[in-house]
Amino acid sequence: MSAVTNLFAFSLTVLFILLLRPLATWLGIVDHPGGRKRHEHSTPLVGGLGLFLGLVVTLVCFQIAIPSPTAYFGATILLAVTGLLDDRFDLPARFRLLVQVAAALIMILGGDLVVGDFGDGFGIRFDLGPLAIPFTIFATVGLINAFNMLDGIDGLAGMVSISVLAVLGLWAQFAGATEVANLAYLLLFAVGGFLLFNLRLPWRRRAAVFMGDAGSMVLGLSFAWMIVALIQPRHGGVAPMAAFWLVAFPILETANVIIRRKCKRRSVFTPDHEHLHYIFREHGLSINRTVLSISSIALAMAGFGVVGGALKSPDWLMALALLLTGILYYRIVDNLTLNRDDATDCPEKKAVERQKV
Repeated sequence: MSAVTNLFAFSLTVLFILLLRPLATWLGIVDHPGGRKRHEHSTPLVGGLGLFLGLVVTLVCFQIAIPSPTAYFGATILLAVTGLLDDRFDLPARFRLLVQVAAALIMILGGDLVVGDFGDGFGIRFDLGPLAIPFTIFATVGLINAFNMLDGIDGLAGMVSISVLAVLGLWAQFAGATEVANLAYLLLFAVGGFLLFNLRLPWRRRAAVFMGDAGSMVLGLSFAWMIVALIQPRHGGVAPMAAFWLVAFPILETANVIIRRKCKRRSVFTPDHEHLHYIFREHGLSINRTVLSISSIALAMAGFGVVGGALKSPDWLMALALLLTGILYYRIVDNLTLNRDDATDCPEKKAVERQKV
């Protein structure tokens, strides 16, 4: 795939966002401050929609080969429309969950993409058998929501995505999974176009647009799509546990938040400030430093998966490493939150936060 194609996706995303921004207020697709939301200005929620349109139009115009394109278009359109409606009307969580399950089924049944096993361990093949489809649905829905949870501060979801997409694209290319690499690179440039409006830059102290559910859900599904495709023999045959490390950070962050909410007897769907990006902010890091720190962590974890895959590390060892990393991650976050004041109850921290860039 040529650089021209990637630049087209980047430019088209920028163009769509510029066109959608003035329409956002008229359509009511705007995120207003208040409650748990810490931003101080109403902001259009069309960044993700612009990203999605830039990606899809590029795929169609250049007829770029990706894994199961028809199914991919169907699933992502379903999520983009649902996300847009959710940004406008705040749909019930259960309805969004049903739509996410439907998108996962499109991937499995229409795209013939399923996690069939966890690889080899001690000479045994850990085949999922009849649990393959339920597990793939669970993992896909989990990843969709993981990226939705990452979209909490300016630039975070986009920078984490770019970090992982760069690693994923290179790995897929070297593994001979050209179709996966095509999708990864196109997404990388489309997300780059979105970040022009979402990052805090020297000449702009706040995001011009937010990603919204339309973008975060499409991103989450796209990552699931590429990783499940990457472990298929026809698309590269990468070791499953090594491939899962590509999205280790979103997985561990989501698991950590869910466990902490359950320990506090809260619904897993109840928004709070248990995310790592909020914790970093409450410890004094600026928005940009928080984004850089977390995207670096995500990049390091993805890189570990690549190294493990290149060294042909046993799947059981990669799985054990992921489990131990998850435990360590939970303990570190637990220590960071020890004696932490809730920012929503601390006017002094609110004042400091408003002054930080």
